[in-house]
Amino acid sequence: MIAEEIKIGFLTRAAVPLADNEKISLWDDFNASGGSISLQGESLRLQGTWRVSLIGKFLGSGILGVIFIRPFFQKERVEKVPLKHIERIIVGKNRQGKRVYHLFQSREGGLSEVHTFTPGAETDASVLEKFLKRVVSQERFRVAASAESLPSSPVSTASEELKSCSNCGAKYSPADYNPEAPIWTCQSCRNPLPRN
Repeated sequence: MIAEEIKIGFLTRAAVPLADNEKISLWDDFNASGGSISLQGESLRLQGTWRVSLIGKFLGSGILGVIFIRPFFQKERVEKVPLKHIERIIVGKNRQGKRVYHLFQSREGGLSEVHTFTPGAETDASVLEKFLKRVVSQERFRVAASAESLPSSPVSTASEELKSCSNCGAKYSPADYNPEAPIWTCQSCRNPLPRN
């Protein structure tokens, strides 16, 4: 039985820095409200479509492609994430200034799969955040320094000072990085970041 289902739009890019062992999940971002998230027993149920191949994306980019070609490259995807495998949820912001949610799912071999999404077109961000806070503990729900000024429901944030990359000087917040990751990488210059 599926309880409350909230419409979301999956993304193919992260809005927060990722470690080398953290990879974006292969969701398609064609439809801004084409996905959903719900609680199903002891699992979080994500529903959408698999990411379209580059050939399918190119051929399906026009109006006729959307109608005739793209459906052949898209397949429905349902992912059930056990609650115990959710490492954390980090809220960031994209280039348009919208809140982006990053759900980190632990996988075998120390890897993490990152499901990135935004509220659907008709979904209020505060409803989505309230739902996510019921799913994970308060310590595992964080707002990245880049998204702290965005309006939404009040969210607890780690009040750490920003640090600078020793190579390029870009600012970063240690709270945005996985403390268990072997190397933190600067989003600007891709060099290792100091942890202290």
